[in-house]
Amino acid sequence: MEMRRTVLFLAVVALMLGLGPTARSADDDKSAKPAGEKKTAPAARTYLVYKQWPFDAKEARRRQEETAKQLGIPVEKTIMLPFNTPMKFMLIPAGEFMMGSPANELERKDDEKQHRVRIQQPYYLGKYEFTQGEWIAAKSQKGQFARNRSYNTSDKANPVEQASWMDAQRCLGIMNKRKRGVFTLPSEAEWEFACRAGTTTPFHFGETIATEQANYNGYSIYGKGKKGEFRKGTSKVGQFPPNAFGLHDMHGNVAEWCWDVYSPDLYSKKMQINPSGTTTGSKRVYRGGAFALSSAAENRSASRRVYPQDRRGRCEGFRVVLRTLDPDPKPEAKPKQ
Repeated sequence: MEMRRTVLFLAVVALMLGLGPTARSADDDKSAKPAGEKKTAPAARTYLVYKQWPFDAKEARRRQEETAKQLGIPVEKTIMLPFNTPMKFMLIPAGEFMMGSPANELERKDDEKQHRVRIQQPYYLGKYEFTQGEWIAAKSQKGQFARNRSYNTSDKANPVEQASWMDAQRCLGIMNKRKRGVFTLPSEAEWEFACRAGTTTPFHFGETIATEQANYNGYSIYGKGKKGEFRKGTSKVGQFPPNAFGLHDMHGNVAEWCWDVYSPDLYSKKMQINPSGTTTGSKRVYRGGAFALSSAAENRSASRRVYPQDRRGRCEGFRVVLRTLDPDPKPEAKPKQ
């Protein structure tokens, strides 16, 4: 079963990230077609791949808008789940970045060695962590709401928790059967690229973290930060400022499962293109930290945590990738009366 899941994911990655459509630099010139050339079959779709990094918030938005215009799709997209439940996504442009943390970053770990990564295709990433309301709707079967296993059920807009990596796969499998798009977990590289949104600092908002910026254990201090609140539970998504790509709660709240099987030496290579980890093993990576972790450093952009893929803890949730980049179909014209 694990091998089938791996083959399916790799097939999706091959189709969506490189072996079908091609990528080109955002700086490449568009070649003019010679006069009188015979018509040929349509070329594979190409994507802008931005190589300049780091970049600021203004540039992040420009890249989103330019990519959206090129593909004829919106920067922010809404997918409707059953029971009229909206799920929002933000467009993440393709590009290159330095993944991992620099050697002088405070409280970094040995498995965060910096290396250049190229992500060749844009993708949509959940604007928010996957919520309990979305979980209940997405997993519904035969018109019946699914059971909410989360611990803190005070608000359906809180992120789903106590969800294992396997639970996430089952949920995404149900969503994919409805054929409203291709949904997966992000790779580690996709997650970190989206989280950083052009930044090089430990957190996308700077060198330190504060409880006005994220839901984490504020009793722990990172760097020159200050002591803050410890909320002791998840909070409603979207309560804290987004990063430059418009993504909320990339630091704290719940830890977010990624596709990758953990590999301690994954970062030993130099340049990597669309990395998705090794294909063997049962320990998966989650990113972003969480509300209850003892150290504020665990919430850094480069921080990696590893657990068995069947673990269900109060801190574990996920964020969804929508890989479908096609424009929405135009509504059919009403016949004239």
